[in-house]
Amino acid sequence: MTEKNKKRNTTGLKVISIMMAILLWFYVINQGQLATPDNIRDVGLEYRNLEENLTVIGPERVNVRLWGAFQEAAQIEAFVDLSGLTAGTYTVPVQVEQQRGAMITTVEPDMVEIEIQEVGQNTFPINYEIRQNPPTGFEIADVLLSADRCLVQGQQEEINRISIITAPLDLSNVTDITTLRTQLVARDVHGNTISDGIQIIPETITAYVAINVERESKQVPVLADFAGELVPGYQIDSVSLEPDSVSIIGEKRIIDETDELTTQTINLDNRDATFSKTIDLETPEGARAFPSNVVITVYIEGAELDDEVDNDVNDTNNENEVDLNYVPR
Repeated sequence: MTEKNKKRNTTGLKVISIMMAILLWFYVINQGQLATPDNIRDVGLEYRNLEENLTVIGPERVNVRLWGAFQEAAQIEAFVDLSGLTAGTYTVPVQVEQQRGAMITTVEPDMVEIEIQEVGQNTFPINYEIRQNPPTGFEIADVLLSADRCLVQGQQEEINRISIITAPLDLSNVTDITTLRTQLVARDVHGNTISDGIQIIPETITAYVAINVERESKQVPVLADFAGELVPGYQIDSVSLEPDSVSIIGEKRIIDETDELTTQTINLDNRDATFSKTIDLETPEGARAFPSNVVITVYIEGAELDDEVDNDVNDTNNENEVDLNYVPR
């Protein structure tokens, strides 16, 4: 074998050795997986060097393929350089930060279409939105928000879609006075949430909420409650109550169970003449009546006409009796 042929054989062996070494290196680093689908990473696309008062609309993610020892997807940085670009539509290249240990890096797509817009802004009133009502038997007494207006910045097209800014409140476990921290939400006319392309300032506010026991009211009749005996020979001809019905206000459960109210007990002992008096009403605990007292007139008749009768006109403390001349009807 000539010296020239020996040299060629040696060169060929060197090339083969280098290729085998490279393949072995890939195998060790990637555990035998060379350019498999596992090498493809779905990563977020970052927009860099955007001028102030501008916002960009474009793809949010791209696929990056790496050969070699690559990092996790969260550490792979794909970006678009927006230096010097103003409002308008552009097709720009996607770049990937060189990854240590990766011999080859590619990105799909390698060009993306973007739109750069001027940042718009507008102020909106804030309305609270009850997502969950208080527990059964409780009701909302008042809601106060720490801010009544907010600023929305971002894509003007998205800002124009906003119909309302709400502060959602979950009151399912609230039975007293409390404070809630809530994130503001932008909604369109159909109630759909708008979040992309806008920023709400402030993002969160505080809601001060007062919850009371649920109350109800209704009109109920008033009945007189008597005790004792009239003077022998006399009897009650009729009873007049003014008013004869009152409003009762209180916890819903109590109001639902109350169909009438009675006066405090009126003692008839030794009575032989018509009388009137102001008397308080008996109300169940947790409820109150309006008015809280009534004027009752008890018409008493006996065997003789033109008897002198007592008319007790009492104040709220049931004092001051006044005599009346009463002729039985």
